[in-house]
Amino acid sequence: MRMVSDVAFYHFGLENMLGHKLSQMPAQALEDVQRFVLALNIDGCPLFKSTGLSAWPVLACVTNIKPRVIFPISIAVGVSKPKDLNFLVEAISDLDKALREGYVFNDKQFTVHLQCVICDAPAKAFVKCTKQYSGYYGCDKCCQKGFYIGRMTYPLISLFNMRTNTSFRNTSQPEHHKGLSPFTRLPIDMIEDFPIDYMHQVCLGVVKKLILRWIRGPIGDGRLSATQVSLISSNLQSLRPCIPREFARKPRKLEDIDRWKATELRQFLLYTGQFVLKDVLSHPYYNNFMVLSVAICILVSEEMAFNYRDYAHQLLQHFVSKCKDIYGREFLVYNVHSLVHLKKEVEKFGCLDKCAAWPFESYMQTLKRKVHCGQNPASQIVKRVLEENECKSEYSYKLNNQIYTKKPDNAYKIASGKYCEAVRRVTENSFMCRVYHSSEALFERPCDSRTLGFCMFNKHNYAMKTILRKDLVKRCLKFEMENQSVFLPLLHDFSQQNR
Repeated sequence: MRMVSDVAFYHFGLENMLGHKLSQMPAQALEDVQRFVLALNIDGCPLFKSTGLSAWPVLACVTNIKPRVIFPISIAVGVSKPKDLNFLVEAISDLDKALREGYVFNDKQFTVHLQCVICDAPAKAFVKCTKQYSGYYGCDKCCQKGFYIGRMTYPLISLFNMRTNTSFRNTSQPEHHKGLSPFTRLPIDMIEDFPIDYMHQVCLGVVKKLILRWIRGPIGDGRLSATQVSLISSNLQSLRPCIPREFARKPRKLEDIDRWKATELRQFLLYTGQFVLKDVLSHPYYNNFMVLSVAICILVSEEMAFNYRDYAHQLLQHFVSKCKDIYGREFLVYNVHSLVHLKKEVEKFGCLDKCAAWPFESYMQTLKRKVHCGQNPASQIVKRVLEENECKSEYSYKLNNQIYTKKPDNAYKIASGKYCEAVRRVTENSFMCRVYHSSEALFERPCDSRTLGFCMFNKHNYAMKTILRKDLVKRCLKFEMENQSVFLPLLHDFSQQNR
């Protein structure tokens, strides 16, 4: 351990950590791999609730092999964030060498590619040496000047100049920069390779901001009454028995919104919000929420994002524009403005889950659990990580292809496009299923819900059929609504660890 940037610092080394992790993987996992694709994450993690002590690890993830490997390259621990970026220098030097020379493991040469650097907005501005989102030139994707209305807002939703790697490295807009980032030493795109993290900026940013506006905003400005808040909370609670095992958390009351985690906000945005808000939230606000929900449903789905990304972009522009009308100009803060830039991330990475912080946030909690007392917390983390490196056990990774026959885990989409409930096992590879027919649209605005795969059926419109295991292709959520059964395919990537 040594002091760097006024914090306790330890450098594990990229080659060292990657070698240890690969040695613990089954040999077949690397058979067809020619290169390692890395994603990087830098963020602060408070270690104790009672003090300001926090850890700032530089985490790396090998994204193109399974099981997904996450490990720290270096770690800094102090009572505040590092005073400068010197704690990144050694990690960036390791990356620079790996990108230029590749990596040798078991006498096999691999190339190394840095896919992206994933950070929330404050950490991104910190490591790039740029103005924070609260500054007049704080947007890291476009060059527009913010407008201050008690907070910094970004009113333009189109026709703005986009930043480029060249303009960033040439500091073409000096008001955006605070210094020279050590990341400029790497052969990466300083704009496109620092994506918008929808976990922080959409789920924890926009969705939570909307809910807080509804329950605590100005009276008469779309604010919900106590009775309406209680009704939505009751609706959320009623859905708890319908949530399958893929979800780490069940729905909680709106009164607990300050303690909701990012996965709960994602669940509300993609799946449950459309049900619990219907006929409670007034139409302009509900329709505006549905525009956001449908757009993000498209962009998180690898199947839909490529084909419908332009339509999703139009929806997000419409959402931001309507927010200005119904919530006021002061609502267009950086997180809301960032929605109009999400299309670019999908075009580069495929879908939003490919450039989100979910797996890193989960690993951050495992680092936090390595600290058992307040004495030398940095040393505790380092020792536990080094001990894990000496472990000879292999990673176990199995796709969960088990077929469930009990609620709420027995809803599936069939290869033919129909939906069913598995009722009982017939043979090892076949199941008796309740197959529904004559689908109806769950909603028609802003688009027909069946475009997303969200379908509604009369409870009695089904036939019992034997379905092969291989034809049960996608897990679903199934809700009961009066005389209707509703199926929602699980859209986002559950192979990532949830927080």
